[in-house]
Amino acid sequence: GGAGALMSLAVLIRPVLAPLVGVMGLWYVIRFADRADRIKAVRAAAMFAACGLPAAILFGLTNASLYGSATTTGYGGLETRFSLAYVGANFRNYFQWFAETQTPAAFLGILAVFLPIRRLWPDSEARQAVWVAGLTVLVTWVLYFLYEVWNVWWYLRFLLPSYPFIFVGVGAVGAALIRGRGRASRAALVAI
Repeated sequence: GGAGALMSLAVLIRPVLAPLVGVMGLWYVIRFADRADRIKAVRAAAMFAACGLPAAILFGLTNASLYGSATTTGYGGLETRFSLAYVGANFRNYFQWFAETQTPAAFLGILAVFLPIRRLWPDSEARQAVWVAGLTVLVTWVLYFLYEVWNVWWYLRFLLPSYPFIFVGVGAVGAALIRGRGRASRAALVAI
């Protein structure tokens, strides 16, 4: 329930992220595969949805009252804020800003969340979860590639919902590099 409530708050703050609710809901669908725990997974999914629904309704009602449409915000209609014409400029901007403000390890973190391999993710549950992590990173970046163009680096903040997953990916790469190695290797990686 808490995850649904937090997702709905995130969407109230940044409506562009609404598709991420579905991505996070995918985690519950993945958990349905475990037959022994299916009832518990269905309950958790229902709680996630139930806790997220009130904020979605509030968002729509507030916008309809203030701006005449559930999908129109103080920034204008969501449908006018997105265009395929924005993709090229945003792709260049976000990757350039990301490269300029992050270490090369961050790119390894992005790659890691798209590689559900045993070397990076030894636990089978982690390999299931990495699909959701990778999809979260992908959807977040694609949403902002389609969103209107901003020409100042601090708009990289729009991609912040993907950062925790990128950081976990960096950690997975680091853990894979030191797994089975001696103390000196571990100390060298920590120093780097």
